[in-house]
Amino acid sequence: MARDDAASSYLGTRVALVGALGAVLAIWAWWPMFDGSGTPLGDGRYFLHLFDTAKVSLLRYHELPLWNPYECGGAPLWDNPESMAASPIVMLATPLSATHTVWLWNVLHLTAGFTSMWMLARMELGVSRGAAFYASAIFMFAVCNASQYAGAHTALMSFMWAPLALLLWRRAEHSPSCAVGLGLLVALLFYDGATYPIPHTALMLGLETLTRLRSRDQAKRVVVAGLLVVAVAVLVAGPRLLPLADQFRSKVRVIPPDTDALSWSKIADMYLKANVHTQQKINGDPYVWGEYTSYVGLIAVVLALAGCVIAAAEAPWMLVVALGLLVLMLGHFASWAPWTLLTKNVFPFKSMRVPARFRLLLVGYVAMFGALAVDRIPRRLRQFVGPRPWVDAISVALLACALIGAGEVAAASTKLVSERFTGPPEKPVVASTRLFYGGGDMVEYASQPRQNRGQLACRDAWAFSHGAAVWTGDLPQARATDDGANVMVANRTQNTFDVDVEVTRPTRIVLNSGYERGWRASVGTVADQAKLLAVDLPPGHHKLHVWYWPHGLTAGFVMAALGIALSTAVLARKRIFKERA
Repeated sequence: MARDDAASSYLGTRVALVGALGAVLAIWAWWPMFDGSGTPLGDGRYFLHLFDTAKVSLLRYHELPLWNPYECGGAPLWDNPESMAASPIVMLATPLSATHTVWLWNVLHLTAGFTSMWMLARMELGVSRGAAFYASAIFMFAVCNASQYAGAHTALMSFMWAPLALLLWRRAEHSPSCAVGLGLLVALLFYDGATYPIPHTALMLGLETLTRLRSRDQAKRVVVAGLLVVAVAVLVAGPRLLPLADQFRSKVRVIPPDTDALSWSKIADMYLKANVHTQQKINGDPYVWGEYTSYVGLIAVVLALAGCVIAAAEAPWMLVVALGLLVLMLGHFASWAPWTLLTKNVFPFKSMRVPARFRLLLVGYVAMFGALAVDRIPRRLRQFVGPRPWVDAISVALLACALIGAGEVAAASTKLVSERFTGPPEKPVVASTRLFYGGGDMVEYASQPRQNRGQLACRDAWAFSHGAAVWTGDLPQARATDDGANVMVANRTQNTFDVDVEVTRPTRIVLNSGYERGWRASVGTVADQAKLLAVDLPPGHHKLHVWYWPHGLTAGFVMAALGIALSTAVLARKRIFKERA
């Protein structure tokens, strides 16, 4: 037992040191994020707004970040599929500004990507430290990451956990602890708003699983491991998963038809062209170049191709998975194309688009193939000719060339980050005494939650009550619809309304918010009045309390407690049984 503890401590120390190195490199490569204003442009401002909304809910109103009243006339926050308001990272960063939370979010995920790839390359591929460093650097520095996450789609950054998910899943067959670890990681992704990373990574793990089903006994072990992963993930993610399930059950997100198909010349451009502006469209592409670019440079491409030859003999599963991801990335190239079949028939892919996002997983295999080439080419030469000085020179030169290629990719990413983080800096604002919509002194969009003001304009894709007849101005936030009620007091917080109302006959009052299924009332019945939140009240004097509480949230908290207990029992089982023995 002491030996196991020592080994675990040694492994933990190594992982911590690699993580520290990854954090330093992440800060170095993304330094423009910290320089100047440091706020993102484009879609990044929406996620900056979400961070601020969660902080205001916790700090000003002392409420869980369940509802976003600051745009669209109100929209779900906790149960928005791409919201990170429930993320443990965001919760822990509550005292920080939204800008600093973006910095922390990006650095932590880049560090996770670097460390996860290092662990995968060292523990699964058995490559040298130099080759593992190359794989980690390519995966973290890849231009597709800077293009997709820097000042853009912040929630997609959970793709950086993919190497760790792959490592844990390959070992879960023989290790319940790894199965539990993967389940906890999947639960974290749910809290982090990883709507795209979860199903995309699941497809990757499914492809890898097919390469291991070589016997009935092995299939049984894989199934048992999979059931444990799912049980832990579903239970621990319950507070997020059940409200999301209710949202997906009750709503359908309508998106433009996705017809994108990639040609081989386009794929070559994706990986070899570095100087195309990310916001331009090329040859009638449906999306801007930022959704395609995956630049890794000629050196990394050549190393990856050499690594493919080596993997064919040593690790054919890598080729199978990489080829599967490539075919998925090709998109709608035929009526039978895998991506076409998924988007037509399988949830949640029916509500997804942009098949090029599989490049965010495929770049991991580009990095791993390259690491195999850096490590195995000198090793194979030594097997043929023995230990010769010129072989050692080739090994050093090959690693140096690989690191030069990684440095080139890092420089391209840094340049892109410098273009994306030039938004206006956060400024101190004067918060309105009461929360309301509109007004002539509205500040910039991302800072409106701190101003305690909301806008009617909408950037939220999951705001189905957008267009409700909410009213603007510092006015009472509840109104009677006829003379059957007299609203005397109407106060609100981010998630609640408190109304003092006298009702002379059964009637309806409306509240200044869009309707959503999660709204509850202490008296009467919550109703949907043309997307506006309403409550039907009986006669009497009422101290009405209306609050937002997503469907399934209470049961989800119970599930999470059970999931944590199950995870603890599995992870501590060896220590418990050894102590009893």
